Amino acid sequence: MKKYFHSKNIIRLVILVLDVVLAFSILTMYRSNRRAEAARVSRLKKEVQEENELLADDTASAAELVEETPAIPLAISVRGDSFRTEEAVTGTDYPSLLDQLLIENGTGNTVSNYTIDVPGTLADLYYEGVSTETINGFIDRNAAKDTEGTMAELEKSCGEVEELKLARNDRDAIPIIFIGYYGGFGEDPYELIEQQKEILATYSQQEYFLIVGTHPDKCSDTETFDSVMSGYWGNHYLNLSSKVPAYQLCTEEGHELIAEAIFARMKKLGLISVGQNMTVFID
Repeated sequence: MKKYFHSKNIIRLVILVLDVVLAFSILTMYRSNRRAEAARVSRLKKEVQEENELLADDTASAAELVEETPAIPLAISVRGDSFRTEEAVTGTDYPSLLDQLLIENGTGNTVSNYTIDVPGTLADLYYEGVSTETINGFIDRNAAKDTEGTMAELEKSCGEVEELKLARNDRDAIPIIFIGYYGGFGEDPYELIEQQKEILATYSQQEYFLIVGTHPDKCSDTETFDSVMSGYWGNHYLNLSSKVPAYQLCTEEGHELIAEAIFARMKKLGLISVGQNMTVFID
């Protein structure tokens, strides 16, 4: 009988020990799981914090980029040769026709016409407010080969555009610069580029612009001229030579073609925003 109870007690003791071991194991596992969960939560918090920091950095960078990148102006300033005749009807010049196209397509842009009837690029430089010292530099460079009568034309034009030169309110606009047809740069396309850059430098936001050109009236090598101009300005150079024949430059039909070509290139460059129902011109 005693042996029976002794065996029973041993069994109970074993069961008790097993219960203790099981409880201890469960407690250890619980604590281990708690530590693992705490570590996981801590890791997740760290990841979230890092993501928030990256997001903040990206937001700050985007804000800086927006702040550094100026908005594209809505105002457009057309500078250069007018190609107008005394018989021309008001509103049929290419800046006015471009303005009409922009209104019809709801771009929100406005065009100011600062073109002049005085021929020669140096007159344009003077009108745009380029320094006399710079202009004299171009004159001196070409004094020995002044076959175009540049100096005489400049002296004549200075008095005509003096008041207009001083009244500038387009420095924050998108410049469209169309000079060169009537000469003034010694038939040297690189010198013409220098003059175009001088005019562009008078504007405050020089990221947005369009250089318009055609074969000069006196140009012995049109292929080189086109190559140099396109090579320097890229898509910002609109070559009208194949779009508007020289004999049409001073006609209403020619001005319509000029306005349409400028509109198409400005759209291509992203200088203007148009809706789905826009007028389509091939650039």
